[in-house]
Amino acid sequence: MELQQIGLRHPAAELVRDIQRNRTGIPRRMFIAEGLYEHNIVLAAGVRLDTFLWCPEAAYSDEARTRSAELAARARRAYRISATTLERLAERPARMACCRSPSCRTGAQRTSSWTTRPSSWWPTASRSPAISAR
Repeated sequence: MELQQIGLRHPAAELVRDIQRNRTGIPRRMFIAEGLYEHNIVLAAGVRLDTFLWCPEAAYSDEARTRSAELAARARRAYRISATTLERLAERPARMACCRSPSCRTGAQRTSSWTTRPSSWWPTASRSPAISAR
C-alpha cells in the first residue's frame, strides 16, 4: 500500500494533536482510535474514518497489516508517518485513525427514571429548614 509520507507539521497530524489535547476548533464528534483492538471495533461498527495514519515500521503482525489496508481504503484521507512521528503522536504503536462518532438518534433516547418523579419528591422551601430560615 503506497501512501503519502507526512510529518508533524502536516494538518492531519495537527488535527490528531488538537483532538488529543481537546483544543477548540476541532470538528464535532471526532475521536482518535489507536491500536489493533480499537481499529477492529471501528471496522465492525462501521464508523466513518476521516484520516488514517500508518507507520509500517511499527506493525507487529500480519493482522495489523491486513487491517491497515482495510482502514486506508475506508478512510477519506490516508497517510504514512515515520516511527518518530508516531512516537510523538500516539500512545499505542503502528497506526491511528481520526474517526467521526455516529450521530445519536433522538427518537431512541430514553428518559431516565429520576426525571419522571413527581414534583413533591423535591425539597421545597416549606420543608427545608436551611432555606426557610433565610
